[in-house]
Amino acid sequence: MRRMGMPNVSGRDVVPVALGTAGRCILTHTNPQAIEEGISVIMTDDQRREEAQAYVRRLRAFYIHASVFAGSMVIIVVVNVATNLAAGIAGEWWAWWSIWVLVGWGLGLAIHGLVVRMSRPGGLYGPQWEEQQVDKLLSSEEHEPPR
Repeated sequence: MRRMGMPNVSGRDVVPVALGTAGRCILTHTNPQAIEEGISVIMTDDQRREEAQAYVRRLRAFYIHASVFAGSMVIIVVVNVATNLAAGIAGEWWAWWSIWVLVGWGLGLAIHGLVVRMSRPGGLYGPQWEEQQVDKLLSSEEHEPPR
């Protein structure tokens, strides 16, 4: 069953979410509910642009976070070194409290970066990856000996 005259892609019907000003729609991802019905969901150029702009905003926030982290860590380590030298405890491992700041904040920064990367349009595990995994699974089942 075809809807709205859209071409069939990979044996599934394609239904546009909305048509852009040029009336162009591009298949970008599939909706799990639509998959059950054999229908792929597509996005217009405008929707793809909005998604890309949202990603760029998240990426900019991550870059700001990384810059603040780097600048702050320089200041924190300098303060830690200065206080340790002034107190005469620079050789003691427990006096290097700046390491805990580096580890804690660095972990938070790494998680922030991972979240931004995974929210990228197309995603880390996007539609192409899903299709490859399905094809791989189906081909392995075909070559598997019967039980």
